[in-house]
Amino acid sequence: MDYLERLEHELYQTGLNIDYHCPPNCRGLYRRYTDGFEYIAVAPHLTRPEKTCVAYHEAGHRHTILCDCSKSKNEYRANKWAARKLVPIDRLLSALKAGATNIYEAADFLQITEEFLQTTLLIYCNRYGLWKIIDDWVISFQPNLMAYNYKTRRMLPE
Repeated sequence: MDYLERLEHELYQTGLNIDYHCPPNCRGLYRRYTDGFEYIAVAPHLTRPEKTCVAYHEAGHRHTILCDCSKSKNEYRANKWAARKLVPIDRLLSALKAGATNIYEAADFLQITEEFLQTTLLIYCNRYGLWKIIDDWVISFQPNLMAYNYKTRRMLPE
């Protein structure tokens, strides 16, 4: 089960299906109506990684909408939720351990878009700074995605 299927299942459990029909010039949308009805749509023409990223972003709106804040604030919250769910830091480390040598290979391993991975790295920079320690690894988010094991002195990518 890939990440998009997991999200579809999770949403289905709460009574919400993703509709793969979207208005023209729209990649995805989330709406919550005054009667409580919720709707997530994702454009059908997108690649699987694009659908995954868009679906998580739209589900992020569902989980983070608190008020009628600025559009940019709501977008950031949705991206932040999606990044934490779809690309937890241990998955970044897994991509590097699997041999990803750049952002494109890491995104391919994670089955997401390069754009979403870049957004995720910026979100992690805002939260943790330029790097974060996980177990024996120091993971750097900027300027390049890389990891260093301070016990074995192993650097990824090698």
